[in-house]
Amino acid sequence: MVTTMKNPLLGLRDDIGLKLFIAVFMVITVAVVIVPLWFIITASFSDPDAVMRGENLFWFVGFQTDGYRQIFSDPTIFSGYFNSAVYSGFGSLMGAALVIPYAFALSRRTFFARRFLTILVLIPMYFTGGLVPLYLVVRNLGLYNTRFVIIALGSFGAWNVIIARTYFATTLPDELWEAHLIDGGNYLQFFFHIVLPLSSAIIAVIMLFSGVAQWNDFFKGLIFLREQSKWPLQLILRDILTRVESSEMAMLMDVESMDERMRVAGIIRYGLIVVATAPVLLIFPFLQKYLVKGVMLGAVKG
Repeated sequence: MVTTMKNPLLGLRDDIGLKLFIAVFMVITVAVVIVPLWFIITASFSDPDAVMRGENLFWFVGFQTDGYRQIFSDPTIFSGYFNSAVYSGFGSLMGAALVIPYAFALSRRTFFARRFLTILVLIPMYFTGGLVPLYLVVRNLGLYNTRFVIIALGSFGAWNVIIARTYFATTLPDELWEAHLIDGGNYLQFFFHIVLPLSSAIIAVIMLFSGVAQWNDFFKGLIFLREQSKWPLQLILRDILTRVESSEMAMLMDVESMDERMRVAGIIRYGLIVVATAPVLLIFPFLQKYLVKGVMLGAVKG
């Protein structure tokens, strides 16, 4: 009988090659994300002429804060921050309050309307009624130009329902409900006394996803809000940039030529991006673990 000996160095060589490939891939991925972000930060503090020449790729060139002074000299920027914080905060709470019970019901195999409600929540992911019917519904309900319409329209998401349903279906065993049933409980008691205490991770994930979506959204405010005092931050920043590029703002800043006007607009444009993303970037390290959980919870488990 002839036996073959497996070379232990072969497996070690393959393992090193795989780890090297993963390391290189991760470095490239991080660079693709970090380099544009760093470029925007340095451009917002650098001389516009140096930015046009691409000299600020690695560090600040001609450090200045003129763009930020122009942005924060506008008093509407603070109302935009306040409104976006309100919309994101209450939107995340409302999103969790709507998504969690809905997803839990869909995760129960004995629920008779499970298939119908699943299809019902999936249809809007592919087909919508359009903007005009939505606008008419909002007007007829008396929600036009109210803060509640911004919170309500962005609170319930089909993708969040899928993530939460996957969590409940794979994390909460049927035996847990059967034991609760033997003790004389019902579904309502089971949901509030057992499911919710065990679902802190998925609740945090849904609130995070809903809050970030509300913070980044500006289209609903553009369509459904008439008063500037209710505009979210993204809409305020858009208005500032529009005014900067207009002749009215150019006259206020004593800019006499079109080239100089575009130069000023270039400084502010990068600053607006930093102003809009800075709050999310600052709180992201504290919420990163929940974002990772959201990716894992939404995965298909076998």
